[in-house]
Amino acid sequence: MMSNLPQNFVEETSFLTLHYQLQAGGQIVVSTFGAQPSTLQMGSLQLAPFLQVQLMGLAEGTSHAVELEPVLAFGERKPELVKRLSRSQLAGADSENAFYQKGDMLEFVTSQGQRFSGMWCGEEGTDVWIDLNHPLAGQVIRFEVNIIAIL
Repeated sequence: MMSNLPQNFVEETSFLTLHYQLQAGGQIVVSTFGAQPSTLQMGSLQLAPFLQVQLMGLAEGTSHAVELEPVLAFGERKPELVKRLSRSQLAGADSENAFYQKGDMLEFVTSQGQRFSGMWCGEEGTDVWIDLNHPLAGQVIRFEVNIIAIL
């Protein structure tokens, strides 16, 4: 028996229940498949805007996958965002006594009150190298989604 009920499609303000997964470099970064689905409202920044664009117009019950080049995802890596700072500039990171390893993420407040997060790259004497690029910058992102319900 065929249903005459209208089909729901994702719109700018839709509430969604969905499973999604992000992969970068063949590695799963985040996934709700095999766990509880997520519920979110489009336009509320619960999901990155470039990912929300990929959901627009999809119908309830749809499974969809797309690969996004860096320019359409988290952007290209910018060498100028790898900064050399003095430990004293990392006021909020308890930097004077902290021990970090390459790849550690840290959040800090500069002595000027600016908030940043970055990846620890190393140190030279009293200076440190921090990468302020998004950790997924420069990578092709695979986004998979299964739209369970649209309200």
